[in-house]
Amino acid sequence: MVVVSVAQLLAGVISSYAGTRAATNAAHGLRSDVYEKIATFSGREHQDFGTPTLITRSTDNVQQIQVLGAALAVIHRWMTRVSRRMQDLLDAINRVLREQLMGLTVIRAFTRERFEADASRGGTGPGEAAGCPGLSRRGFAGGFGPASVAWAAG
Repeated sequence: MVVVSVAQLLAGVISSYAGTRAATNAAHGLRSDVYEKIATFSGREHQDFGTPTLITRSTDNVQQIQVLGAALAVIHRWMTRVSRRMQDLLDAINRVLREQLMGLTVIRAFTRERFEADASRGGTGPGEAAGCPGLSRRGFAGGFGPASVAWAAG
């Protein structure tokens, strides 16, 4: 357990270093690009903006981009958590609805039980015409349905 803790500590330090290094390199690249762009300005443009303004804008804009990137990372992490939570809630609703629908089928079968029992005793099913008294529609389909599935699977 101590080894795992030390490994986590080292992984945290390495990831912090790598993240800081990447951010520093990105900021350096942005500042270099801004400097090269400012170097192409004419004397008139330098007078219009002013040297202090150009310095402030070049450093401030890079920092704002870094802060924006950090804010987007935080928002992305939060939205991922919210999305996972929402999917879990939708799964729970779907599970409940599926159970209710399956229960509804069972209830319908129970409500038709008396009709099917009367049909099997009274001989009002299609089996009566075929010379098989007492064979109801459910009994006919119930006997051949599972048998045909077992035959097809076997």
